Amino acid sequence: MTLPVTAFVGAVCALLLLFTAMLTVRQRLRLKAAFGDHGDAKLIAASRSHGNLAEHAPIVVILLGLLETARANHMALMVIGALFLIGRVAISRGCMLRSSLASRRSRGRSGWRRPGLPCWRSAGGRCRC
Repeated sequence: MTLPVTAFVGAVCALLLLFTAMLTVRQRLRLKAAFGDHGDAKLIAASRSHGNLAEHAPIVVILLGLLETARANHMALMVIGALFLIGRVAISRGCMLRSSLASRRSRGRSGWRRPGLPCWRSAGGRCRC
């Protein structure tokens, strides 16, 4: 049995992880910071963007795979996968923007959490991915 939706979402998540890892490494090289965040807002944002994706992507990909294996509605799975990916890109992009533009990030997050879950705003103007 093939799992095309799961494979696609997993592959895009892997590319996003690679991209956010490269952004984090770039910020670390800029600061010459091997460990910690040195209090730099850009490094914190890049690191949290990567960490947030690494925390959430595996469970979504696993659940999509289980639903696809159970022969759930293919179109519904594609919509769920697309919403997740759009939300992840919006969150990652929002984390990279200055805190004054954090509302874009929260809009991306609210797109994924629409089914009744609250949309938390960034605390104190800082990116809290």
